[in-house]
Amino acid sequence: MSLRASILAAVTSLVVAGAAFGCGSSNDEADSGTTAAAATAADTTADSSASDNEGLTVGLVLGNASPFYSSVQAGAQAEADKLGVALTVQAPQKYDPVLQTPMVDALTARRVDAMVVSPTDPKAMIGPLQRANDAGIPVVTIDTPVGDGDYEGGDVSFPVSLITSDNAGGGQTACEALIKEMGGRGKIFVEDVQPGVTSSDDRFRGCKRAVDATDGSVKIVGHGYCNEDSSKAAADVAAALQRDPDITGIFGTDGYASDGVVQAVRQANVSDDVAVAYFDARKAGADALREGIVDLLIAQQTTDMGAAGVRDAVAALNDEEVERLQTLGVKVITRENVDEPANQALIYG
Repeated sequence: MSLRASILAAVTSLVVAGAAFGCGSSNDEADSGTTAAAATAADTTADSSASDNEGLTVGLVLGNASPFYSSVQAGAQAEADKLGVALTVQAPQKYDPVLQTPMVDALTARRVDAMVVSPTDPKAMIGPLQRANDAGIPVVTIDTPVGDGDYEGGDVSFPVSLITSDNAGGGQTACEALIKEMGGRGKIFVEDVQPGVTSSDDRFRGCKRAVDATDGSVKIVGHGYCNEDSSKAAADVAAALQRDPDITGIFGTDGYASDGVVQAVRQANVSDDVAVAYFDARKAGADALREGIVDLLIAQQTTDMGAAGVRDAVAALNDEEVERLQTLGVKVITRENVDEPANQALIYG
């Protein structure tokens, strides 16, 4: 049976955000996110009842121990409870394949029935996940892929599916709103997490697309990396503002980067002059939005992501068909709509 979905119907039950980073007033999902999968649906996945799944164990390996992944885990646990499977969870302290690989290998050795993994490197994690697959363990990837993520036509085809946010579309949406808040012209500084992270790389690519569309009216004048350290992000932004006081927009590509952006803008007392786009919907970001430091949040459907991963894993164990690529849309949250119930449900941590 095909895995179908209803992302829009599920939005109000999410506890989402961003982990990973102007003021638009749209309360709609960005056009960015509705590919073949924009619809992984909670209620129509498997005919199997919870009793049919008794004794099954799904291993969940997250990207790191952050609020973003805690929200993903919450969605995965709720779905595991619903489907009657056990969920065992591992998360490295940092987003690092060297730390994640032993966790995947341990679950392979333990012979869990299926795995749901957020790969911390698209190349380095191919081997560990291939070993799991070769051991007869179906592997679902969430948030980030292995290989290029094209599991039907690409070099890596063994994963069951990829469930991810529309990161490029979300980055473009964020910077389009940021540019609007800047009055359609000016200089943007981007604070990022670390090179090679697929999701944030795509967000920067989407932001650049929005900037390029201004035909030179807006320019990106700096691009920093904080390596999951908000204090370093704050230092990067403070230095950028000191070097170039004409910066009028800042884009944080994930929660670590965005929290540092907030700290630097608050300390420099430039919130009236500098617009901020915060990718993720952490509670700290929502508080900064109400305070006037941040102009918009980009919220991801993190609990849906976790739930869909477990659903696909169980579907694979039951020989059910699933969509190979499922892209979840993002939501723009502004001061005008942050307190709406549907948007409150997207804020976490």
